[in-house]
Amino acid sequence: MQEVKRTTVNLKPEIYRRLKRMAVDRDQPLQEIVNDALDRHLRATAREKAMSARFPSFRMGKTKGRLTREEIYQDR
Repeated sequence: MQEVKRTTVNLKPEIYRRLKRMAVDRDQPLQEIVNDALDRHLRATAREKAMSARFPSFRMGKTKGRLTREEIYQDR
């Protein structure tokens, strides 16, 4: 069995009632339902964070016109 940590969480009464009802309907311990929900939320949050990587942008000044491919690659 996997090690577990104990903690106290204060739930709103309506959420607690819904969780208890779900536990009875699924014939599943409340602890398992809460752990699964938290795990899904943490994974979704990590995916969102990974997808929203931010890259810095820099002002490079005004453009100096359009360059052709040849001009870009010409030897200096």
